[in-house]
Amino acid sequence: MCIRECQIQNGTYLVITKNSTKCYCTLDSLQIVERVCSVNNNDFALYSLEQCYMRVEDAMCGLVCLAAPDTYQPVALASFPGSGNTWLRFLIELTTGAFTGSRYHDRVLYNGGFIGEMQEHGDGTTIMDKDHSTQKELITRYNGSGAILLVRNPYKAILTEFKRKNSRSHTGELPADLLRSARWERFVTSSLPRWYALNAAYIQTISPLLVVHFENFQRNLKHELLRVSKFLQVGVENEKKLDCVLRNQKGYFKRSAKPLTFDPFTDKMKTAAKIYIRKLSRLLISRGYPNMPSNVSHA
Repeated sequence: MCIRECQIQNGTYLVITKNSTKCYCTLDSLQIVERVCSVNNNDFALYSLEQCYMRVEDAMCGLVCLAAPDTYQPVALASFPGSGNTWLRFLIELTTGAFTGSRYHDRVLYNGGFIGEMQEHGDGTTIMDKDHSTQKELITRYNGSGAILLVRNPYKAILTEFKRKNSRSHTGELPADLLRSARWERFVTSSLPRWYALNAAYIQTISPLLVVHFENFQRNLKHELLRVSKFLQVGVENEKKLDCVLRNQKGYFKRSAKPLTFDPFTDKMKTAAKIYIRKLSRLLISRGYPNMPSNVSHA
């Protein structure tokens, strides 16, 4: 808990030895580096607490920090809304120790600990930026620097986004009757082509691109986080840090949806969804990316 204690003491700089057995707090970074270096053979990490925060109350996860401007190239964390972007951002922040940003400046997320949310988009202080855009001129800006495309079962993604929009919450529920309404039918009808268009645009346009599937994060989180870290060229500090991420994986904004007692997707909706799923599957395979998990053909 030395991180919290140093913040309470209004310390400006903090050093934590790599084995996390000792920490040092001071207002003078040069003083603390000289002190630690003399006894730890350079095996330590230096943090500026003015730009660093604890994301979870677990010291082994370490701090998450904003970088100096222009540190990072613009990399997108792209997904159709409702695909788990916020949850993956939280996991990336814990794993890499770097904040993620966004094109949208969501005050609710900022107040929930996503400090990079209010940074200027593309200023280089965040390791990657959330993006739901399907506009070609906005997508192509990531060509060369890269993107991670998070793909989710469209049934789950569309349902989750409908709940968010109609409950006005990142984790909220809504009355079941709304899922039998004309509003729901219109939303599904308009969302399916947008789900395909966003995913297809990144697959066809952006290089380098890492395609990840939400369902694979649920099944094998450790493996998928290592894939993401490798793509971002950020090594995981040690096994204990990764274990800490796994212990604290839920986060504040991961939705714990109550199971529905009925299927909100009509046969007509399912027929349309299957067409778009098949189209995206063919595109993924043709470009050499991992195909969608086999069970996404069912609501």
